[in-house]
Amino acid sequence: LSIKGPGTEWAEQTKTRSGCGLKIHVEYLLNEDTINTLSISPSNVNDITAAINQIQIQPGWVYVYDKAYADYNWWHMIHVSGAFFVTRPKKNAKIRILSKRKLDKKSNPYILADKYVQLSNKKPRGGKDNKLASITLRLIEAIDPITGKKYS
Repeated sequence: LSIKGPGTEWAEQTKTRSGCGLKIHVEYLLNEDTINTLSISPSNVNDITAAINQIQIQPGWVYVYDKAYADYNWWHMIHVSGAFFVTRPKKNAKIRILSKRKLDKKSNPYILADKYVQLSNKKPRGGKDNKLASITLRLIEAIDPITGKKYS
């Protein structure tokens, strides 16, 4: 793979066997309709590594991530910092249901389930402690009204 031309020097640092690229990590302030921080990492750097190194958790803020940012102990740090996070669990997450919340299907027809849960695997990934395992979390399952795809 050869990358040539002015302004392409950054791509040399991101080369992998499958190509080149970059990832953009954005902290967007919804209330202010503005970007608070923006960082770029090579495509071969794990998303969670970039997040842990570059995002300063603020109490009361809500952090929304995709599954690539899965790290239970980082989520625990967000929790103990007085902030909140929203994400989707990975398919292999071990989840124990504590209770189910009653649904109002008339006002929320796309919400399929609303549960309080805990992560039940206290030592995922080679014995690393899961500090989030004892914390009660909320798991909401929904359906996209256009595609019919289910999300949790």
